[in-house]
Amino acid sequence: MKTDGPHGPAGSNPVLSANSIVCLFRVLWSLLLYTMFSICSHRQFQIVTLINIFGVVTQVSKIMATIRTVNTQTFPLILAVDRGGRPAEWVNWRQAVGHYMAGDVMWTVGDPAAVVRGGTNRLGVRSKVDLHPVIAVAGADAIRFEDYTIPLNNKNLFARDGVCLYCGEKYAKGDLSRDHVIPVGQGGVDTWENVVTACKPCNHRKACQTPAQAGMELLALPYAPSHIEGLILANRNILVDQAAFLSLQIPNARKRQLL
Repeated sequence: MKTDGPHGPAGSNPVLSANSIVCLFRVLWSLLLYTMFSICSHRQFQIVTLINIFGVVTQVSKIMATIRTVNTQTFPLILAVDRGGRPAEWVNWRQAVGHYMAGDVMWTVGDPAAVVRGGTNRLGVRSKVDLHPVIAVAGADAIRFEDYTIPLNNKNLFARDGVCLYCGEKYAKGDLSRDHVIPVGQGGVDTWENVVTACKPCNHRKACQTPAQAGMELLALPYAPSHIEGLILANRNILVDQAAFLSLQIPNARKRQLL
């Protein structure tokens, strides 16, 4: 599957490409030139030609209206899993539709979370694709993420812990900091298992000491988020069915922090 990474793209809001707009204007311009030529050379075809042009312009208007409607919608990210139900990655609505159209979706979980509508055929029937929250995709390879650990940075760290792990209070990101449980000055390393989220007052109070030396207690033990936990941290707008599906594969002690 082609994505921007295992934890999905940054956004899923559809955007009309510039090439599509250029192509539409080229078609309209060509038709206009053709009309002018027809009117000058064959006046008897004036009415027929104008009717045809009106029909084309009407169809283009409908297409543009549809595009504007789609572009004002925000589609949720879809969770792609392998045939065994192991989570692989987040995919956006375009990628999900591609899997549906290619016949790669083997089974789904939950009621449709969104509907993508296409064009209308000669019988007047408009095509549509129901996007389910979780889709099992043929060829998805989730095994390669079994030993994957998400990158350690403040954004992921603050998302993992949610609150200051010393006082338990929730702060704005600008008031949080990364604290080394065993200080670097005492041989501590910058790894997931040795860093926690701390508010600036607590970090200042702890200084270059261990929690025991500072008389402070950790509210939770630090850990390295797995691939599945990384998926949760990467998408803070998880649908109910997706949260329920992912929670089955997370240790109970960590669910409270993540979901």
